[in-house]
Amino acid sequence: MEEERHPKCICSDCGATFTAANELETHQNWHEGVRRTWPCIALTSFDEAFHESRVWPGVIDICGFCGRGFRRSIRPITVGDPRPMSETDWEERIRHLEMHSFPGCGGNTSNYQWAANFRDHIVFHHSGIIGVWTDALEAACSQGLQRPQN
Repeated sequence: MEEERHPKCICSDCGATFTAANELETHQNWHEGVRRTWPCIALTSFDEAFHESRVWPGVIDICGFCGRGFRRSIRPITVGDPRPMSETDWEERIRHLEMHSFPGCGGNTSNYQWAANFRDHIVFHHSGIIGVWTDALEAACSQGLQRPQN
């Protein structure tokens, strides 16, 4: 009965079982010689902490830490072009990121081996709120490292 509620994910290479698909994916990457890690310090610039809104691309940018939207204040020259950002737009975003303890991570150089641990770090150290907006932040911090050959 327990297995029906929590189906196992099975590695096609070695038969190892996992209860979560993301754990299986990390394991399979290991077979391929790639190990994914999430060092917070990989986020090196303010613009990497934001991504364009899926609903209003080129008009609203979303904070990867908490999902808050920030409107671009300058109208585009040509209809359909993304709105450029003003200096005031950047200043507002930078002030917001300072609330999330960015830049800097309090000297934390941890290299998280699991995305879930990275998300916990975002919540507890950066006052983040996990949601779909966090995916872009994870992608910006994700690093694929080649596994050393024996």
